[in-house]
Amino acid sequence: MKFFFACFAILFLGHSQICGEANHKAPEIKLNIRTEKEIYRMHDRASVSVELTDLTNQTLCFPNPALDCEVTGTGSLIVGASLIEEGEEREQFICHADSVGPNRDELLSDIDHKWIKLAPNAVYTTKSAIQYFKATGRWRIHARYSPPVGSFDPNYVEFLQSAADTFECRVPKTRAAAAAEVTVVSASDGTN
Repeated sequence: MKFFFACFAILFLGHSQICGEANHKAPEIKLNIRTEKEIYRMHDRASVSVELTDLTNQTLCFPNPALDCEVTGTGSLIVGASLIEEGEEREQFICHADSVGPNRDELLSDIDHKWIKLAPNAVYTTKSAIQYFKATGRWRIHARYSPPVGSFDPNYVEFLQSAADTFECRVPKTRAAAAAEVTVVSASDGTN
């Protein structure tokens, strides 16, 4: 009986692992956070940019992600900072609901002229996001990319992809995140 149970457990656990791998999507985009320096003075204005790298073997194409807040129709790239000693608590609000969106001809024009096209292993660097540090200590800068989704239209992503097929590129479907740490010293400290 013990032998049967052990075989059953091995079979079951092995199957679960295989099923888990089948459902897990490989990352499509890698994020890398760039800061001007590693040590800032309190109340310094820090310019932070994010690099997006295509990890697939296909060209990815996607709308310019919103940088200010979560936007479901275009996707978003949110950059923020939190004082490590205070934990990782942060709030994020969706500030734009899906609208009707473009028709197919407008979408094709947008893909051709406005969308980011990222070849395999290529890097796209965002415009700088500005962070202000209001306290001394170690800070974690975090970035999160969310691809476009159709909150109210279950066929929205397929609509985007069918248009992207015209340009032989693929709309990303997975999220990506990255973090970097910096030190903030008092404004009177001579360290820079």
